Amino acid sequence: FAVFADVKYASLFADHMVLQRDTKVAIWGTADSGEKISVTFNNQKVNSTADANGNWKVSLAKLSAGGPYVLTASGKNNISIQDVYVGEVWLCSGQSNMEWQVQQSLNAQYEITKANFPNIRFLFAEHEKKLKPQSDFISEGWKLSDTVNVKKFSAVAFFFARKIQQDQNVPIGIIQSTWGGTPVTCWTSREMLLSSPLTRSKILANDSLTIAHFVKDSLDLIRFWDIVYHPKNNADKTVPLCEYNDSKWDEVEMPRLVKDFGIGSYEGMMWLRKKIVLPE
Repeated sequence: FAVFADVKYASLFADHMVLQRDTKVAIWGTADSGEKISVTFNNQKVNSTADANGNWKVSLAKLSAGGPYVLTASGKNNISIQDVYVGEVWLCSGQSNMEWQVQQSLNAQYEITKANFPNIRFLFAEHEKKLKPQSDFISEGWKLSDTVNVKKFSAVAFFFARKIQQDQNVPIGIIQSTWGGTPVTCWTSREMLLSSPLTRSKILANDSLTIAHFVKDSLDLIRFWDIVYHPKNNADKTVPLCEYNDSKWDEVEMPRLVKDFGIGSYEGMMWLRKKIVLPE
C-alpha cells in the first residue's frame, strides 16, 4: 500500500501565533518527499518542494505589524492556521528565574486579574530530554494572555511583554523555553563544548550516557526537592538569641564542601549559624 504524509507545520506554527515584523519570515514543516507545497499569507504566495527527507521550507517577504491573518499551506491537503498576527517575537529562555511564574510573583492576584492582553501570546516548549538536537519540539500551542493562561506564564517574560506591547503598540509573541536547575552545558551546542578545554573531556566522557541516565538524574532531583520542601521531623521555631544554646554545634571553617565536614555521606537539610556584630 502507498503511504501518503499530510502536509504539516512544525510545532511553532499554530493558531494565535505571532510572526516577526520587518524581516523575512521562514515557514517550514513536513510532507511527502518531492511534494509541491504552496504557502499563502496576507496576499503573499510562495512555493517549495519537500526534500528527500520530507522537509519543506519557504520564506515570506518582510511583514508589517498587523492582523489577524490566516496562514495556509497546501499540497495533497490544505492546512490553515487562524488568528495569526505580525509583531514582535521574543525567545525567553533560561533556568528557574526565567521559569518563575506570574502566580508566584509579588501582587500575583492583582496582576492576574489585570492580565487580559489578547495581543500578547505565549508558546511553551515543554520539558523533554534528548541527547541530540531535534528538528521540532513538544508544545500545546499558543496561549493568549488572560486571567486563566497568565498564571503559568514566566513572570519575567510576561512583564517584559506587557511593557513592550504598551510601548510599541504591536502584538507580542513569547516563545518560552525554560527549565529550572539545568546546567548551562545543557543550553550549549556540542560543537562549542568540544571547543573548550574546560568542557571537552567531560563531554567525551558523557558520550556513553543514555536517556535512562537523564531520567534517573531527574528522579533524584525530585527526591532532593522533596527533602528541601518537606523536611522530616521538622521542629523549626524562633528562639531569642540570648536563650539559644549552640555550644554543642561543631565549628567549621567556610567555605567548605559538605564532604569536608567529617560527617560522612549526607543528604538533607543543614543549618549553619554565624554570629556577627553590627556597628552602630
